[in-house]
Amino acid sequence: MENIKFRYAFRTIDGRMLFYFFSINDIENGRLQEASLGLHDVTLIARDMYSHQTDMKMQEIYENDILEIEEDGSKIINVVCKFGIATRVMESGLEVDIPSFYLEKSDGFKSFPIVRNWQFTHDLNIINVIGNIYEMK
Repeated sequence: MENIKFRYAFRTIDGRMLFYFFSINDIENGRLQEASLGLHDVTLIARDMYSHQTDMKMQEIYENDILEIEEDGSKIINVVCKFGIATRVMESGLEVDIPSFYLEKSDGFKSFPIVRNWQFTHDLNIINVIGNIYEMK
């Protein structure tokens, strides 16, 4: 079975962020409930799914991670890993809605990691996780 994992983000009463990682097996076996019993005065902020991708340093990429990526050969931009519906225009002109992980630029443009980009490598080889939307506000 595929390793489906989630990152749970909690905010403490004093504003600190706590992150816990659980697989589906962990959740089904009660480990999430066990961990949450020890948490007091916290609010669940999010549950982010693992994208099954890693960055250039082999760090796992989760939904709502902020990623640093090269654009146009040298410019560094930040994008957010999202999960949802992204519309892709095919060479034929047909628009296709694809439910998947995608990278969202600050202007709302949705892009998919490219397998063979302008550097003849996979985009994930030039992506670096720099944080997530909860810590980087």
